[in-house]
Amino acid sequence: WESRSKAAMLHCRKMLPARMANTLRRAAVSTLPKDGLTLADFMPSAPAAAKRPQPMRKPKWLKMVNPNLTQEGTERYKEVRATIKETG
Repeated sequence: WESRSKAAMLHCRKMLPARMANTLRRAAVSTLPKDGLTLADFMPSAPAAAKRPQPMRKPKWLKMVNPNLTQEGTERYKEVRATIKETG
């Protein structure tokens, strides 16, 4: 807008509503294609689209476990943490 003159900016502001109205009129007058098919003919049916595969569950060995639930788990966790700190 900075490079345009004031007259050009005013012209654009006047033409904008007219262009929008023309676009809306064209959209409202749309007709069916000659072969008679519409977008709805190519969309999957509702029951087919609703069927999704069941999500895969994590295996037990992959699930997160809190080591601090038992005394042995807490001791082992502290040992492992200390070893990691020592080795860096």
